[in-house]
Parts: sequence; C-alpha cells; structure tokens
Amino acid sequence: MLCIDIDTGISVPHCCPAKPTRFDPVQARNCSRHDYRGLEDPRAMEMRYKFPGMADSVPMQPAQPCALPCCRMIGCAAMLSLAALVVMSLMGGPVQTSTTMAEQQFGISNGEMQSSGQQFGVDAGDTPPPITGECTFWGDPHVKTFDGGSPGFYGEGEFYIVKSDTVIIQGRYMGTSWTAGLAATNSIAVGGPFLAGHVIVVGCLDAGDITVDDKSITEFPSTYRLPDVDSTISYGAEGNVVDNATSSWEKHVVNMSLPLGVRLEVFRWSNYLDLRLTMSRQPNQDGSCSNFNGDAADDTTELIFSRIGARVPRGELLFKARAPLAWTDTEEKLLGACPDATKARARTECRGDLALSSFRGNPSQMEMNLCMLDICYGKNAHTLSMAKDLGFVPASVAE
Repeated sequence: MLCIDIDTGISVPHCCPAKPTRFDPVQARNCSRHDYRGLEDPRAMEMRYKFPGMADSVPMQPAQPCALPCCRMIGCAAMLSLAALVVMSLMGGPVQTSTTMAEQQFGISNGEMQSSGQQFGVDAGDTPPPITGECTFWGDPHVKTFDGGSPGFYGEGEFYIVKSDTVIIQGRYMGTSWTAGLAATNSIAVGGPFLAGHVIVVGCLDAGDITVDDKSITEFPSTYRLPDVDSTISYGAEGNVVDNATSSWEKHVVNMSLPLGVRLEVFRWSNYLDLRLTMSRQPNQDGSCSNFNGDAADDTTELIFSRIGARVPRGELLFKARAPLAWTDTEEKLLGACPDATKARARTECRGDLALSSFRGNPSQMEMNLCMLDICYGKNAHTLSMAKDLGFVPASVAE
C-alpha cells in the first residue's frame, strides 16, 4: 500500500491510517489536507478526482495503519533535509554522516523516498501538475461545482461563474416560459487577463450571435482563432451532452480551447444553455462553479454571495449591458412561502450582497426579491418541481 503526496508526487510506503474502503472524490481532490490516502496507484487517484462519477467503479483496497499524522509532512521533510545537506556541504561538514529529517522523525530513508518516487516517474523536486476539475450547468440551471456542490440560482441577473485573477467567466441567468420565470443559463461571457482583453459571448439560439469582441462568428460549422492568443473556438454539431434528456435534440455546440488549459463546451438550445467547463484552479477563484478548494460544504448559494456578491458588480460586466429583469407570479408565491426567519436573513444579506452591483448601491425591490429567492431556495435543486407540487405553476410546465 502506498500513500501519494499530491504536493510532491512522492509515494510513501505504509502511510495510510485505517479508513473504510469507500472512496470520497472530494478527499482525493484535496488529498494534502487530509490524514489518509488509501490509493494503490496515483493514476487511480487522478481518475477519481477528475471523474468523480466513476468513484464507485474503481476498486480500492483497505488503507493500512500508519504512524504519520499526515503524508504531506514527508515532502516537507525531504525539502528540509535537502536544505540541511546543502548547508553542511557549503560549511565543509561531513555530509555523509547527516541523517535526514525524514529518517529521524518518520523512519523512512532518502533511498526509500527516491525509489518510490522513481517507481512512478516522479522526482522529489518536481512541481506536481495542477489539479484539474469539471463544472457543469444544465437545465434551470442545475449546477455541479468543481468541488461537487450543487448551488441553485433561480433569480435573474448577471453572475460570476468563475471569478479569478486570470480567468473570468460570467453567466446571464434568465427566466423562461417553461420554467415559470425561474432562471436558466441564457448566455455566458468569457474574458479576463488570460484572453488579453478579448471577450467571447455565447448565448442560446434565441439570444443572437456568438461574438468575439462584438464581432459575429456564428457561421455553422466554423472554426475561429483569436489573433494574438493561443485559442480555438469551433462551432458545430459534435459534443457529449451534459443532460441526457437532450441527447436526441439537434445540437449546436461551441467548443473553446483556451489558454491555461481552460476548456468550455457550450450547448446552445432554443432558450437556454448547457455547459461543461474544465480547468485548473486559478488564484483567488470563486463563483457559481465554487472556490475550487475541495470542500463542497462552502459551495452554497448563500456563502458564494457572501464572498463575491450576489451579482456582477458595476464596472466589471463583460456583457455590453445588463439584461432587463422580470418577476413572475410563481416567483412571488415562492418567496411568500419562504420561512419567515430565512426570508429575514436573506433580506439582510442581500442588501449587502447587492451593494456593489445595484444602481448607486441602493438595490431596487425587484433586485432584492430575486436575490432573496436565490437564498431561500439555493439549496433546493428542484424548486420548479416543488412549485408545481404547491400549485404555484401549471402542471403542464416541463422541468
């Protein structure tokens, strides 16, 4: 049994406290924060955190007892040991008599660490590859974050899907007739420093053209490359659908291959989008797709709003203008059904969460209502079904 330290790529024998055999992809994705690792092969771990849906299909053997509190310390010990050897060499000391910190503290020799690293083709000094994750949107909108969370966004407006120091992706969530006014993903805008000032906008078929810097690139099929950025934007009929319910529909798919390994697959349906985003974690990342910290517990709508605001702030919008907002009878009834305590908390939080995005920092009643709806029902992945059960929408409205 081997423990693989994500921070260094070093495999360490017998470094896994006892743990049930069922695999948790969140723990594997953020391995270095946990005290157990029961993995036979780093390739198995990679498969698990990149493809969480396969977690139950990949066998895992029971973890073994271990005296180490955390495998991450092995990589730290190796670095400290190397530093000690360098210092002693410069001082002319007897390097050969120096015992490594790993051996002193953990009973594991440098030779064992080097051989285990070589076994998997990893050197102790190598920088590990960045962790890559997937975030998906489908329907009205259902979201699966990088961390495995499922926040809900039912009010209209412009939101951050990804906000980071490098990559910016914004989403416009708008109500439709088939969702009784509850929001679905209408359009996305991609920009930020990694695109060198360019902005790509893709909307549903009813929303109009696909554009790059306001220039239409909607010809079907077609391929477009940004003039000064290593990127490819293709538009065609090929792609693996995010939602199996759409598998028989005629496909209009935008595939983006962008810098920093960002991959976007956008399915344009008549009045909404489905999308699949694959990327590595970026500095100071947050948004509807989560903060990518390996913890699904902080991926709630309410906590995301508390960190970055409820809507895209003034002056940061990648879209040319904000879309007009609407408030429906169904939404009014849903907000009325929100428990009084939750509604009071939502009112207080939304006043602060909307301060940066609303006109002169004073949100309108409609902006407040839409934000409160998000907080009241953000943990419910099937609010439309619930609204139908409560008689708030006609049963003919499809989910």
